[in-house]
Amino acid sequence: MAEECIVVADYAVKVPDGLDSAAASSITCAGVTTYKAVKLSKIRPGQWIAIYGLGGLGNLALQYAKNVF
Repeated sequence: MAEECIVVADYAVKVPDGLDSAAASSITCAGVTTYKAVKLSKIRPGQWIAIYGLGGLGNLALQYAKNVF
C-alpha cells in the first residue's frame, strides 16, 4: 500500500484533522454504500426510517440518517 497516490478529484475527499487513517478508510467503501441508500430515501428530520440489520453497515446508515439528513 502507498502513502500517496494520484486520483481523479471527483473521487477524493478531505479527511478531517484528527480522524485516524484506518477509520477514514472504511468510509470510502462501506460509507459510500450506506450514504447513497440513506440519501436516496430522502429522509428528513422528524421522519422514521427502518434499518434492517444493525451491524457495521446498518450502524453507519443509522449515524448518517441521524446526523447528516
